[in-house]
Amino acid sequence: MLKFNPTESAGFLVGRVAHALSLHVQDFLDEEGLDVSAEEISILTVVAHLSKPEQMKSLAELLGRDATTVSRQVAGLEKQGLVKRSRCPDDGRAFVVSITNTGTKLVQRTIPMTLKLRGHAMQGISAADAKTLQRVLLQMLANLKNGD
Repeated sequence: MLKFNPTESAGFLVGRVAHALSLHVQDFLDEEGLDVSAEEISILTVVAHLSKPEQMKSLAELLGRDATTVSRQVAGLEKQGLVKRSRCPDDGRAFVVSITNTGTKLVQRTIPMTLKLRGHAMQGISAADAKTLQRVLLQMLANLKNGD
């Protein structure tokens, strides 16, 4: 049998870090009395930083999530008045998602917490190592995407 410790593998550790970050974000949202989940705030943050409204499929790809799940979450965000779905001008069957003023204000409120959490998570990691980490993670994503 191969000598392998799954709890020290890159994939396992990436998953643990993502889960820990999500838990910390959810704690902050709960403490602030904000009625959104960590997953929803990540959707809002991405939508807020898009240069133009995106179709649901593209948004799901950016987030690395299932399109059906993202669509359901976006519908919930729309009910809260945080995003708006409208018909895609290029494809009348598809919808595009954009952020509302209320959604923008919520993202602006959470950005300082996100930056603080990111800083805490990266504590003790040099700028060069942080850049290497980013490059490696992007390469892993590209490898997995190309392997579909």
